Amino acid sequence: MKSPREEKMMTNYGQEGVAIEAPAPEDDWDLPQPARPRSAAIYIATQSVPVKNMRETEKIALPAAKNYPLRLPSFFDPDRCPAFMARSALFSSGRTVLGIPHDGPVKAQGKYALTLCGERLYMRDKQVWHAVMNIVKRAPAHNVPIRIELAAIATLMGSSDHCGGALRRIWQSVERLSRATIEVTLHDGHAQTGKLVAAAYRQEKKYFIEMDMPWMAAALSLDYQFKVNCGRRNGLAYSLAQWLHDFLSTHKSFPGLTIGYIRELCGFEGQQRTFPAMILTALTELRNSATLLVADFEIIRNGKSSDSWTVVITHGPEQPSYSAPSWYESSDEPNDLSYPTTRRVAL
Repeated sequence: MKSPREEKMMTNYGQEGVAIEAPAPEDDWDLPQPARPRSAAIYIATQSVPVKNMRETEKIALPAAKNYPLRLPSFFDPDRCPAFMARSALFSSGRTVLGIPHDGPVKAQGKYALTLCGERLYMRDKQVWHAVMNIVKRAPAHNVPIRIELAAIATLMGSSDHCGGALRRIWQSVERLSRATIEVTLHDGHAQTGKLVAAAYRQEKKYFIEMDMPWMAAALSLDYQFKVNCGRRNGLAYSLAQWLHDFLSTHKSFPGLTIGYIRELCGFEGQQRTFPAMILTALTELRNSATLLVADFEIIRNGKSSDSWTVVITHGPEQPSYSAPSWYESSDEPNDLSYPTTRRVAL
């Protein structure tokens, strides 16, 4: 039960519209897909104005509110995220290491094309991003600086540790998110470039963020928005289990994939020989702690190299929930993105 202070920190400013529910489409498993209708690229003009009452070294550029939509798309839900975030190495598994630069492509599934410029992002950063989005949703407007409280973010992440060190690590994640520039080509064929968080700064002992409205509007409108059980995910002990949790939450079934393919897709940068034991540990935790998602699994040794071993996961009764992108038409059947569940393939 939340304390009065925590309730105050996370005051809800109003109810959002209920997201459209539908049976989730299967993923495209890197196979050729039918052509999709092309949507017009989203572009919103910007204008910068200076911030007042800040030291010269802290000054930043704020967007002119009149040129931005007041709020993000109405179906925006903090428990949902664009599919490309869960089906790629954008938020990689592994121990968080500060200050590791990355400037180049990021492995992604299917037709997604991703590029990250900034610092490497980890599953810990994704937890922080989801919590920040929860706070953003409660704000009356999204096109202006939004105050955040680090203790509220910790609470939303399921942590009761509000000490200085824990809150400092949360702020480091927020700053890391603000320094990351992402270019993503979605299923509509257009490339969108922007930031998960446009800016993050401190002013008079208060913390603020700004949203990159054009990029976020595109990410939330032009891609499937899958519901993720963030509370269950955050409670998992291993980052690879957390990554697999979100990945599997965007699929109705899971054909056999090689360990090498999963290792690349999750962004693992450790020694190759250690990964089979790590995926065994992660899947065991999911089977024990997320039985609705993972009923069982099997690792088939197909050869000497562990990269060629096949991972077969039996999906639990929980089915993915998603909101369709703006280009989605009623004539599109979920099976347009499917891969035969009876066929075992090594990608």
